[in-house]
Amino acid sequence: MRIQLNNSSKKIIFIISGLGQGGAERVLTSIANEQVRRNIDVEIISGYNNQSAYHIDKKIKVHRIGYKRLGSQNLLKILFPVIRRLISIRKILNESKPDVIISFGDSTNVQAIVANKFLRFNSAKHLISIRSNPEKLNLLARVSIKLFYSFADLLIVQSSFVENWAKRKFKRLNIIRLNNPIQIPKKQNIYNKEIDFLHVGTIKVVKNHKSMIKAFHKFQKKINKLAKLVFVGGVESQDLYNSLRKQIKELGLEKSIIFEGPQKDVNKYYQNAKIFILPSLYEGTSNALLEAMSHGIPSITTEYKGSSDVIDNNHNGLIIPLNSHIALSDAMYKLFVNENERLRLGGNAKDFIVKNYDSRLIIDKWIFTIEEHFHSV
Repeated sequence: MRIQLNNSSKKIIFIISGLGQGGAERVLTSIANEQVRRNIDVEIISGYNNQSAYHIDKKIKVHRIGYKRLGSQNLLKILFPVIRRLISIRKILNESKPDVIISFGDSTNVQAIVANKFLRFNSAKHLISIRSNPEKLNLLARVSIKLFYSFADLLIVQSSFVENWAKRKFKRLNIIRLNNPIQIPKKQNIYNKEIDFLHVGTIKVVKNHKSMIKAFHKFQKKINKLAKLVFVGGVESQDLYNSLRKQIKELGLEKSIIFEGPQKDVNKYYQNAKIFILPSLYEGTSNALLEAMSHGIPSITTEYKGSSDVIDNNHNGLIIPLNSHIALSDAMYKLFVNENERLRLGGNAKDFIVKNYDSRLIIDKWIFTIEEHFHSV
């Protein structure tokens, strides 16, 4: 069911730290573009000056504040930069006068709440979205969240784990769970795939690349032939990247493990992959995992909190113990040698995504949620 809002005087402002490549950025731009198509005035506040990795409708005004990275969790050191951010956000909000504000990200939510609810006389309705595992945040972030999230009008979460966490923490805050919108690919390549194992994600500790490489090395010795593991994604930690390169060289895997870097079109890698692996130490909700499943790829992930929302073990994917390269290697071997099992898990994975994450369905749910708050303005 499509929801049509005919009052073009209504205005939404989205607030996010930046518009680079990522799950929150994709969700925001998808919803913003759809709102414009439904005759709503939309603006975006982006903290950093980076260009958007995703298409933004030309009717949407984008404010780029020009954040400088804080580089510290010391309250005294970040106080003045944060105050400058708050003043910039408040100025834009006062000029634009939105009816509804939607912010994404832990610290961005806090800053947006303060700018909207505490620094303005006529605050707007405020929806906030959590995109990560809140238990893994630093102390300053956790304290700020505890102090300010209750002043929002609605908290949007992505998983049952975060929903349960939020209900324990915020007794009076309205909470709703909305899945990530995933574009279902029109075509699916089932056979003649060249990438044996694919991982999509930024090079950072939480993704557990070192364990992936150890598992792949153990797997490679079992099959006694050359397989291919491809990493797609940018680099957050250059030191970690250098360490991974050294590890690969020491294990003699230079011809087997390929770093492709960040890619605008990741679909061509999904289309060409037999098996997807995501052995993270923790996640919020992984868009990469959802996208892989939408392509009918059998996926292996770890039992971090929230993984069971997506993977039903041995039905639409495999869940293995956290940080066990042995279990990962065994799972990789199990799927590599059994094409029928890959097809079964991959088919079930795609069916699950179509039923629960299809972007048309999820965006309509977002629109309906936003419309409810327009009516209460």
